[in-house]
Amino acid sequence: MAGVVTMAVADKYWWIAPTLSGLALLAIIWFQWGQHVVRSYRTRRPFHADMSMAPATPGSYCRELHVPPNTKVSLQLRLRPTLHYKQTDFIFGFHGLAKDRPQPLSVRNEFIKDRLTREQSPGKNPSHYIDHGDCYHIKEAVERTKPNYYNYGFIVETKTPGRYSVILEVVTDCGEAKPKEELTLIVEERAGSR
Repeated sequence: MAGVVTMAVADKYWWIAPTLSGLALLAIIWFQWGQHVVRSYRTRRPFHADMSMAPATPGSYCRELHVPPNTKVSLQLRLRPTLHYKQTDFIFGFHGLAKDRPQPLSVRNEFIKDRLTREQSPGKNPSHYIDHGDCYHIKEAVERTKPNYYNYGFIVETKTPGRYSVILEVVTDCGEAKPKEELTLIVEERAGSR
């Protein structure tokens, strides 16, 4: 039987060693760098946020809220994480000119009925402060887990009518993060409110 060529097992399965080596290399790249890059990307917008006026009724949370000018309102925020992260700083404020934009003054979480943490201010709590841009900071190291909800409440003094984008940021174990959707506070005179 001339012309019959027999193949050795090594010649037949030559592709197994390079394939296993490639898979091992991919695993090393993933565990050393890849998963950290993906987590950092996902943690840029790790939560959904909604707001409401106090007292909030079920289903009254929204992403755009109308409030009257030149008043103090109790603004309630609800955060729902989409992944687990560690939060070290919570920042809340508004974009706009300093003389016009609303200003957070203190914390009042209407979700809490009776506890020292229901009402707080920079003068009473050393982990709370207001920066030069009128943003309210709460420094606390806490774990945020999916699918739980987390509530914050603020007393906000409104000024001039207008549309003001909400500054809502958290500092996490992977850097600064913002909500998935933008929140807007609309300060306006309502018809018949005079």
